Amino acid sequence: MKENHSIKRKVLIILDDLWKKLDLKKIAIADGYENLDIKLLLTSRDQDVLVNEMGSQQTFRLGALSKEESELLFMAIAGEKLVEDPKLHLLVVKLLEKCEGLPVIVVPIAKMLKNDVFSTWEEAMEHIKKLQAGYSTLELSFQHLEDEIKQLLLTCGLIRRHSIPVQSLLKYSAGLRSFGGTNIIERARKEMTRSLHKLQASSLLQQSDDNNHVVIHDVVHEVAVGIATKDHHALVVTNSDDMKLLSAENLEESTAISMRNTAIEDHPRETWMCPNLTICIIHAADYLCVPDSPSTADDVNFVQQSFSPDPDFFSGMRMLKVLDIRDMQFTNLPLSVGSLQSLTTLCLDYCSFYDVAIIGQLKRLQVLSFIGSTIHWLPEAIGELIDLRLLDLSKCSKLEVIERGVLAKLTRLEELYLDDSFDRWQVGDKAWLASLSELNNMPHLSALHTHVPSESVLPEALPFGRLARYRITIGENKLYTDYREQRVLRLSFEESTYILFHEWFQLTLQKSQVLQLQNLAKQNGSINELCMDGFQELKHLQVDFCSIRYIVRATAWFPCRAFTILESMSLGNLDILEKICQGPLQPESFSKLKSLKVSGCAKLKNLFSLSLVNCLTQLEEIEVSGCEEMQEIIVDDREIENEDEDKPAQGPAGCHSNDVASHSHLLSWRGAAQLKDNRKDGCGIIMPVITKRTKEAGRAVWADDLVKLRKLRRLALQRLPSITSFFSIANSKKPSDRASQNGSLARAVFFDAQQVSLPMLQSLRLRDVDIIEELWHGPLELRNLKDLKVEKCKNLVSVVNFTSLMKLQQLESLCVEECPSVRSNSEP
Repeated sequence: MKENHSIKRKVLIILDDLWKKLDLKKIAIADGYENLDIKLLLTSRDQDVLVNEMGSQQTFRLGALSKEESELLFMAIAGEKLVEDPKLHLLVVKLLEKCEGLPVIVVPIAKMLKNDVFSTWEEAMEHIKKLQAGYSTLELSFQHLEDEIKQLLLTCGLIRRHSIPVQSLLKYSAGLRSFGGTNIIERARKEMTRSLHKLQASSLLQQSDDNNHVVIHDVVHEVAVGIATKDHHALVVTNSDDMKLLSAENLEESTAISMRNTAIEDHPRETWMCPNLTICIIHAADYLCVPDSPSTADDVNFVQQSFSPDPDFFSGMRMLKVLDIRDMQFTNLPLSVGSLQSLTTLCLDYCSFYDVAIIGQLKRLQVLSFIGSTIHWLPEAIGELIDLRLLDLSKCSKLEVIERGVLAKLTRLEELYLDDSFDRWQVGDKAWLASLSELNNMPHLSALHTHVPSESVLPEALPFGRLARYRITIGENKLYTDYREQRVLRLSFEESTYILFHEWFQLTLQKSQVLQLQNLAKQNGSINELCMDGFQELKHLQVDFCSIRYIVRATAWFPCRAFTILESMSLGNLDILEKICQGPLQPESFSKLKSLKVSGCAKLKNLFSLSLVNCLTQLEEIEVSGCEEMQEIIVDDREIENEDEDKPAQGPAGCHSNDVASHSHLLSWRGAAQLKDNRKDGCGIIMPVITKRTKEAGRAVWADDLVKLRKLRRLALQRLPSITSFFSIANSKKPSDRASQNGSLARAVFFDAQQVSLPMLQSLRLRDVDIIEELWHGPLELRNLKDLKVEKCKNLVSVVNFTSLMKLQQLESLCVEECPSVRSNSEP
C-alpha cells in the first residue's frame, strides 16, 4: 500500500524551563517541515522570555495549585501509600499546607518523603527545615534578576508578608536610589513599575485585586528574607524571640533592619551603632491591609504604642537613607533625628507627636510622609527642605495650620497629598495660613490631592492644567470615590461658576478621567458645554442635584461628537433633565459606554433615542429608578411614512456612517443602488436609510429587529409608574387603544420580540412597574438569562409562558413577589 504523503503528522515538542532566548535552528527545529505539523510548548519562569524573546502566540500563567491539585501531584511522586494510610494522610495534608500550592516546594517534599516516612508532624517539620531544593529553585530565579530588581524584591521582604503597598515601594525606591536633578519621583516610579513588571513576569510577585498593592507569596517572602539576611546583613525581627539578633556585632554589620509586630517592651531604647545601615523599618504591627495611595480608605484600627528612645538613639546611623516608623507615640522626636544627614525618605505614618520642626534640619530629604498622624500644624521649618519632592499629609485630620510661605519654598516639590487633611486655604498677602497661590511656585508639581472648600479661595491662576495625576474637590463636599483613574475632579458649588471660564480650569476639565458634578445651579444647558474643547479623556461621569436640561446638546445641522471614551455615567436627582441627548450625534459618541445609572430624574421620559442605540455597542448595564415620567427606555425618533412601503425613509438622525455593513445589524437594507451621500458643510456624512418595511394595522413596521443591544447583561428598573415598554415604534397606537385579533384589548407588553433583541442579557429585575401587564411577547432571545426577579408589579398578568420558559436554558433564579395579578399557571 502506497503511503499518503499529503497527510501531515502532528508533533508536539516541549521545551521546558527556558531562561533566555533559544535559537530553534541550533537545535534542529526549522520553520517548517513538509510532512510534519509541529507545535511548540515552551515553559519559563519569566513571562518576558516567552513573549518578547520567543514570540509565543499564546501565554498561560500557572498560579498556585489548589488543595486537590497539590495532593494529586504529591501522590504521583511520593506514592499512594502515603495517602492510603489514615495517619500518614493527615501528615501529608499538613505538609501540603506548608507548601501553599507552589509546585517548586511540593515536588521536593514529595521526593523527600517517598522513602522516608515520618510518624509525627514535628519530625517531618524538623526535616523540612533542612530542605533546600524548593527554596534553591526560587533563589535561582532571583539570581537571574538585575541588581535594582533584586533590591526591590528584598525590600518587599523587609516590608511585610502578603500585600505590599505600591506607594510605600515608591517612597523607598526614591530614597534608596537617592536620585538627583528633576522629576525624581517620576523616574523612581518608572523604574519601580518596570521592576514590578519583571518580578510579576517571573512569578515572584503577583498583582492584587486593585492597582495599589502587589502580593508576595509567603514562600517567596521567606526566600527574600533569607537572601537579605544571609547575603546583605539584614536583620528581620518579627517577635520577641528574634530580639537576640540585635546584638552589637550584628548591628554594626547590618545594612537593613526591619522590626514588625513586636511588643512595646521589646522596642530598643539605647543608641544603635549601625554605620552601614541604609534602611530601617520599625512598625508596631504587621498588618495585612495598609493604606497604599492617599486616596485609599483605611479601615484598620491602629493602636499606637509609646516609643521613647534615648535622645541619641539615631546618632549611630549616619548612612541611613530610609527611615519608616509606624504606629508609634512620641513625647518628642529624638534630637538625634537631626543627625541623619544622609536621610532621603522619612515616613512617620500613624504616629503621634507634637513638634516636627527638627525635621527641617534634614536638608537631603526628598520624601516626607505623615499619613494618618496627629500633626496639628506644619511649621515654617519644613520650608527649609529645599530638596523635598514628595510630601504626603493624607488623613492628617487634625492638621489645621500650614504656615504661610512653607509650600512656596518647596520649589522642587513634585507630589503633594492632602486627602482628608488640611483645607483651610486663605486668600491675600496678609493671611497667616497657606494659600493655593503658593502652588504656582512649584514648576515641577505633577501630582496633587486636595480639597478646596470654597470657590472664593481660588486664585486667578493655578497649575492644575499641567498635573499628570490629581484628585481635586472644589466645594463643600469632599471627594469619595473608588475609581482607580489618576485624574479625578469633583465640583460642588451652588453660586458663582466663574472658574469655568478660566484657562487653567478648562485644561483640567479636558484631562479629567473622572468628573463628579453636584449642586451646580444656573446651568440650564448641557454638561458637554462646560468644557469648550470637549471631555477628551473622561471615562466616568457622575452628575447629582444639578440644574441641567441635557447631558449633550447638538443642533440638527451640526452633529456633536461627545464622550467618546466614557465608560460609565451616573445621573441622580436632576429635576429639570429632559433628555440625555438632544440633537444628532457623531458615531463615536458614547461608543465605549458600559454602564448607565439614572435615578430621581422626574421629567425624563426616556433614556435613548433609536438613533443613539447604534452608538451603544459596548453597553452592558442599565439601571433606572424613581423617574416618575419615564415612559420607555428607548424612543423611536424616526419619521414614518405610510404612503409607499418601499419609499426611502430617513434613518438614524444621529449616528451616521458611510459603511452600509456597519448598520446591517440594526436595519434590513434594500435597494442599495439608490444609496447616495448627502454631504453638508460641517455635518459629516448624512445618508438616507433604505429599509424593508411591512404594513400592519395601518402603520409602518420594520421587518427585522429594530433595537439590538448586543452586550447588555444587566437591566434593573424600579419605581417607574409611567413606563409602558422597553421600546415602541413611532406613531404606533398605545396598547390600550389597540384591538387584538380576537377583539379583546391587547395587553401592555414590555418587550416585543419583533422590536427588541437582548442576546446577552443575564439579569433582569423589575420593581414597582405598575402599568405593564405582560413581560414579553414573541420569541425573545434570552438564552443567557440567569436571574429574573419581578416585585410589586400589581398589573402584571404574565411573567413567562411555558414556551419561553423552555428556552431559558441558563435560568438559575426566578422570583416573583407581590404581583397579585400574575396567574399561578401561565398559558402555554
